[in-house]
Amino acid sequence: MTDNIQTELGQADEALEQENDTLSENETEELTTPEPEKAEKSKEFQTILAQKEHFKKKYEALKEKFGDVSPKKETKSDEWKDRVDFLLVNRDFNKQEFDHISAVSKRDGISLSEAAEKEMDYISFRRQKIAEENKIPSSSAAKGSSLRKTDDEIRKMTSAELQAYEAQLDKAEEGGQI
Repeated sequence: MTDNIQTELGQADEALEQENDTLSENETEELTTPEPEKAEKSKEFQTILAQKEHFKKKYEALKEKFGDVSPKKETKSDEWKDRVDFLLVNRDFNKQEFDHISAVSKRDGISLSEAAEKEMDYISFRRQKIAEENKIPSSSAAKGSSLRKTDDEIRKMTSAELQAYEAQLDKAEEGGQI
């Protein structure tokens, strides 16, 4: 058993010596790295640092000249809160109208309420146009039925009224109203 321990210790010693040899070889390689290669890396690094500093100064100069032009975005929760509050107060807007108001609000950088006030003329015009488009035209059958008279009404007519009535019915039939 002691022989096994001694052989294991010997193997461990050999492994340590090999590690030390490889470490010392790596250290000597680092020490013997050619000086021009280090100088090139150092020049590249210095160039990059100089560029970074140059663009940082340029950014600061432009920031002072034009002010802070970075877009200031509301957090998602604030944006949703504003939208929900607006829609709770203004329930009469449909989806398309709200989308339009929202677009105007973002475009002009104003609140939803201000955009709604600004666009009320457009929205009312749009609502009126849609109402006209959806309006049901009077049917020709309704016109024809209003032309028809009852038998009692026809009996009470004079001959001139009867002739005018028959002419009116003929025109209605030709026009497709009856």
